[in-house]
This record gives sequence, structure tokens and C-alpha cells, in this order.
Amino acid sequence: MYVVEVIPLRKGISRAALTYFSKTPYERGTLLEIPLRKKTVQGVVISSQAVSTLKATLRGAGFLLRRLPPQKHIEQLPPALLHTADELAEYYAAEPGAVLFALLPNEIKNGNIPLGAQDKISAAGRDARAFGARVHTYEVLQAPTDARVIAYQRIVRTSFAEGKSVVLVVPTIADGEFLFSILGARIAYRASFLHSGLGIRALRLAYKQLTESTDARLIIATPQYAFFTRGDVGTVILERSRSFSYRSRSRPYLDFRHALAAHARRENRRLITADALVRTEDEYLVRADLAVLFEDHHQKRLDLPGALVVIPMKHEANGQLDFRLFSDRLLAEMEQVRARRERAFLFSARRGIAPIVACVDCGTILRCPVSGSPLALHRVMADGMEERWLISSVSGYRRKADDLCPQCGSWRLRPRGIGIQQVYDELTRHVPRDDVFLFDHQSASTHKKATALRDAFYAKKKTVLLGTALALPYLHEPVGLSAIVNMDALRAIPSWRQEEESLGILLALREKTHGSVCVQTRSDEGDLIRYAHDGTIAAYYTEELAAREKFQYPPYGIFIHLTWKKDAGDVLTKAIAERLEAFAPSLYGAPAAEDRIGYGLIRVPSSEWPQDALVDALRSLPPSVRIIINPDRII
Repeated sequence: MYVVEVIPLRKGISRAALTYFSKTPYERGTLLEIPLRKKTVQGVVISSQAVSTLKATLRGAGFLLRRLPPQKHIEQLPPALLHTADELAEYYAAEPGAVLFALLPNEIKNGNIPLGAQDKISAAGRDARAFGARVHTYEVLQAPTDARVIAYQRIVRTSFAEGKSVVLVVPTIADGEFLFSILGARIAYRASFLHSGLGIRALRLAYKQLTESTDARLIIATPQYAFFTRGDVGTVILERSRSFSYRSRSRPYLDFRHALAAHARRENRRLITADALVRTEDEYLVRADLAVLFEDHHQKRLDLPGALVVIPMKHEANGQLDFRLFSDRLLAEMEQVRARRERAFLFSARRGIAPIVACVDCGTILRCPVSGSPLALHRVMADGMEERWLISSVSGYRRKADDLCPQCGSWRLRPRGIGIQQVYDELTRHVPRDDVFLFDHQSASTHKKATALRDAFYAKKKTVLLGTALALPYLHEPVGLSAIVNMDALRAIPSWRQEEESLGILLALREKTHGSVCVQTRSDEGDLIRYAHDGTIAAYYTEELAAREKFQYPPYGIFIHLTWKKDAGDVLTKAIAERLEAFAPSLYGAPAAEDRIGYGLIRVPSSEWPQDALVDALRSLPPSVRIIINPDRII
């Protein structure tokens, strides 16, 4: 008899190992059907030991072990994936089961799709391996979209000639559809696109093609599908590697870029990270000779079609500040573009009506009880009626808008800041409503709705699309005019990466526009605008890396960020402080009177992470404490 430890692969179930009796010793990584509560779920074996070696432990156990039922189908996870999960579990201070759960596609976790595809190696792939062992390299490709697409076509041709498959990882389904329409147009019989939007039948067909094909293939996949492809993969490409979509929004909050890099290293695959503006961390690796340039090509200055135009918004009338959302210059530019029957895109950084709601009397800012982030005021249409809701973009928490301040009971709650819905109301005073399309997380809540909205925008002439960053991956055809309605609101987003993100958005708008890119700002023109205007990204990296080194931000340091909901007597805060005392955490609360959320931050030099003692201490914290390694926001 054997004692088998199994991690259940089911949402809502603890990722801690469950223990069973079995007549068969299963290898680590074996997928089994296990009894759990009154159901049967899929699980992965993490250890198997003979009963004779655990007699003392079993006698002292206060519970009886259940017996594993006979298994009809036994499949094995690839060893490289298991080793990757172990490495990531240490880095993110998580359990291996939680990491595996995050890495596996749902159809694999549910047992609906067999695992045969990842072991399939074409005959040409075997010959390529026999000719020479694969060597892992980390390459950086920085170029506009059209240049990256040409590079991808060249990589695919070269890889196919060598009998090797290529995995092209995309952050969103929209990016995948765009690249598949170009790269897979002439090789549809050798190209696949794996993503969560496919139904189970389409996924089964795609996996079957991967398994049965004897030729090298191009596999375009969203991050979670990139780990289960084929054994003959020689190159993995991370398209739009700076995208926030590579960060998981659920525990253990993996950065899939890091996970894919670790997996590629285990599999000895060539990894290429690509974007018009790559992450500062990638530029650091190049300058530190820890990564190489793709084909020794690295643009220090980007030449993009859109011409950046800065529009100062500091106007005074009768001695008082004249506040307007749209300048006369931008309105004139839109009128000219519409007169030429062209399209325009307006970018708004904030969601909803207003990003903050505050009490005039006591100064309380309404905050999310889960994450502590300010609640934004949104307008929602339900059965033809307008409703106002308070929504957190961090946790997804939502409730109907309050009538009274929860702190002092005052009725004087006021929205602060400008959201996209307020911009839409003002825009429709200048442009016919039928020609304006609103693209935000409500109107484009699904990929299907977003695609329909984009198609409607391009189907008409003289249209204006008003959108957040969510709209950018869908703009694959150039527009005649683009504009950032409020550059100050974009730069005010509380993220230590915001300068990089702001520059990336400016460059993306220049790339997607064949006319003017107007930037309305109420602050003085700084270096960031100049970098975007001239395309001098090398100078930006030099300044950014110097600032990050000075303050020990990534890539020079590691942020370990904790979030928890304070309880009565602040017992949890005290327990966290005691357990982490040796690691000098900075503990603080939300900057408001209703301080109900606790935060903690630990900084560790990159060369010293992971630390076994700190990882063990973090794992010992209760599940109610959220732990994120290198989050985009630390306040």
C-alpha cells in the first residue's frame, strides 16, 4: 500500500495536498480522478510513499485516509512544467498546487482534453534535435508592429525549415486574431490559435490537430495555453510584452512573462520578448548582457507616422481659470477629420463618471472594502433606466451609489476627477451621438461585444471612437486623428510603472494614426512628452533605469506587497507584524479616515530573492492576506 498526496485542480478548493491510500505508486505529476466531498475531481500527484515508511505518522493522524478509486485514464504532466511550477512557487511564495492551477487551461484541469499534444514531436523535429541540441536564449525585439510582424514571418519560415514549431504568445484574443489573420493566412493548415474564447469542440479540434500533425506548426496562444503545445517547439515569442494582461488577477498573481521565461529555460527554448516599447526590465537585461538583441537590431529612436501635437489647457477668462474638456484646437482637428470622412480616436484614462467620490464635510473618500482602492462612480443602464454604481477596478467590488457618507452621514458626496462617461457626455455636445462610439469595460465587457463595437466604428465614415486602454488592441486600422483628452489624468494613475505606460500609450497612438496625435495637458511639457515626440526611447531608458536603481525599484529590487482587511482589535495586523518582524516590513493603512484596509511592503534586492526564511513566513500567513510579488501598484 502507498500513501499518495494529490493537489485538487478545481476552482474554490484549497490548493493544499490531500492524502489518499492506493495500491499503486503514482509518479509525481500524474493526473488522477480523486474523490472530494461528494464529487470526483481532477488532481495532480505531488508525492507517493510506501505505508511502511510512514507508520508513525499515520498512527498519530486524527483522521482516516480515503482510498483512491481505480483509474481509467492516467496521464502525466511534463517534467519541465512541474519543475517550472516548483520554481514559481518559491518566487511567488505560493504552493505548487496553486501555481499549477494557474498554469493549466480549464479543459485540462477538468479532464475534458487529453494531454497528448505536448508530447508530440514531428519527424522533422526529431531530426532537428538529433542534429543539434536546442539552446535557451533570451532575446529582445523592439520595433513597431509592422516590423515585428515581418520578423515573425521570418522566424516562422526559418523554424519550419528546421522542423521546429513556433509558439507566439499574445496578451489578448484581439491581438491573436490580428496576428493569426496575417501569419496564418497562407499556412492555415499548419497554424492554430488557442484561447479561452473557443468552445470545447473547437478546442478539441485544435488539440487534435496539434497531436496528429507531422509537420512543424505555428501556435498562437494566450498565456495560459502557451505551456501545452508540442515537444518540437524551438521558439517562444511574447508579443506586446509590456501589456498588463500578462499579469494574473487571481492568487497566486503570477506574471506569465516570468512564468513563460522560466518554462522556456527549462525546455531550452529560444525566447523573444517583443513590443514597440519593451519593458524597462528587458532593457536592463540587454544593458547588463543578460539578454541579447534580436538579430542585433535595437532601435534607439522610433520613427512613427503620427505627429505629436501638445495642446496647453491653461486658459483664463475674466481672471478665473476656464476649465474645458475639449480645446478649440482639438475640436477644429476633429471637424477637419470628419470633413475628410476619416475617423478619430479619443483616449480617456479613467473609467466611469468620476474616479473618486468624496465627502465634502469630513473628507472621506469612498473605498473598496476588499482592496482599499477608491471606488469610481459609474453610470449603468438597466432596463432602459440609468443607475449609478460604485465600482472598484482593482477587486471588481461593486455596490449602488451611496446617498449619504458612511463616515459622518452627510449628504454632500461629490464626484472628483473626470471619467470616460463624463467625457462622452461632453463629446456628444459637439459630435452627433450616432457618430460617437463609447469603448470601455461596460460597453465592451466581452471580446464579442468589443469586436462588434470596433466593426461598427470602422463600418462608418466620420466616426469618433472614445475609449480607454482597453480599445488599443482592437485598433488595427489607422485613424486620421487621435487624442489624449487629459494627459494629467493618465499620469496621475498611482502606479510606479505609469511613466512607462504613459510613454507606451503615446507611442501606440502615434503608430495607429496617420495624422495628428493631440495631447491636451494642463501641466508643463516634460521629458516624457519630448521622448514621445522625438521617439528617443534610449534616452528614456537611461533616465528610468537611473531612477529605479536609486530607489531600488525593479529590476534592482523586489516588491513584496501585502493587503488585508483589518479585524476587530487589529489582531491580524499585529500577527503579521510579529511573523514578519525579522524582515523589516513597512505596514501602513489607506490614507483616509475610514482606514479599514491594511497594507505591507517588503523590499528585497533582486539578487537575494527568493529567501527561504521569508518565503516560509509568507506562506504561514492566513489566506485572507493577499500577497503579490512585484505588483504594478504599491499604494
